[in-house]
Amino acid sequence: MQEGIPQKFSTPEEEIAFLRQQIAAKEHALLERSAEVDQADVETLGRQQLNEYVSFTPKMVLEPEFELQGQDLAESVETVTTASDPV
Repeated sequence: MQEGIPQKFSTPEEEIAFLRQQIAAKEHALLERSAEVDQADVETLGRQQLNEYVSFTPKMVLEPEFELQGQDLAESVETVTTASDPV
């Protein structure tokens, strides 16, 4: 995914669809290389893809009107910080 900056997204659904497509493409490539792939390999690949994706800042992947500002941003950070499973 580090090949370039992903497209900008207008909705969370677009972003999720993009990530699913990226993970599916990596899984397909993995299965083409080896027919003996276990579930742990697939899960590791998905985690790696998501870890690469988090390197992009909101400004890189969100249309400006969808970026959180001020109080909305602070509330979202607080929600994630106090969540028992932030992911």
